[in-house]
Formats: sequence, structure tokens, C-alpha cells
Amino acid sequence: MSEQHFDFSEQIIHVAEQIGRYMPGGFFIYKADDNEEVLYANKVVLNIFGCKDFGEFKELTGNTFKGMVFREDYDAVFDSVNEQISLSTEKMDFVEYRILRRDGATRWIDDFGHYMQLGPDSGLYYVFISDITDKH
Repeated sequence: MSEQHFDFSEQIIHVAEQIGRYMPGGFFIYKADDNEEVLYANKVVLNIFGCKDFGEFKELTGNTFKGMVFREDYDAVFDSVNEQISLSTEKMDFVEYRILRRDGATRWIDDFGHYMQLGPDSGLYYVFISDITDKH
């Protein structure tokens, strides 16, 4: 399968919003760069984090993937994702980690991600999550 490159634009976010609005599970997109800026999170993600809107989510997480992951779990999650993506021809990853909700509660998340190359030096991750706290 050949690697595809996409132009990043507001149109991509608009399409993601339309798709994510009706998804039964959590769905978010973040940049695959040093900042890991979250570009989109659907209502289910906001609910998992105990946020009423994207503004509260941004405040809670710093609007970054790193800010979404429980501080003590981040390095292991980051390393696992990068290793899985580098070894996967489909650029897929799966990780479980903790989050800290807005109300201070700790929850467990499973995270199915996919890396998409946007250009020679840029990419993004789109990720599906669910709350698996009861499993832990």
C-alpha cells in the first residue's frame, strides 16, 4: 500500500465534526508533532472527561494529547504508540491509560489510534476511545 499525503485544512475538521457528531464512541484528532494539539474531540470525549464543552476540555487538558493522559502514564503511552506505529504497516496502535476527569475522578481509557501522513514533515492521529474503568 503506498503512502498517501493529504493537505490539512479546515475542511478536514469540518468533515470530522460531521462524522464525529453521530459516532457512539469517543473520537478525537490531534497533530503528530511536539505540541500534540487536539484539533477535534466529539461530545463523547467531552463526556468521558466530564466537560460540558470544548472550552472546558481545552482548559482541563491544555488542548494537547499529552494533557489528556494521566501524567504518570504519558511516557509509557507515548513510547508504546510510537513503537506500534513504526512496526505497523497500517500505522495502527492500541493502548490503555488513565485520565483525570474535570471532577478529579481517575478513569481508564482504551485507545485505538491510526497515524495519517499529511505531508513530508507532518501528520496527525485520529483516535477512538472508550471508558474501560469497570475492566480495571
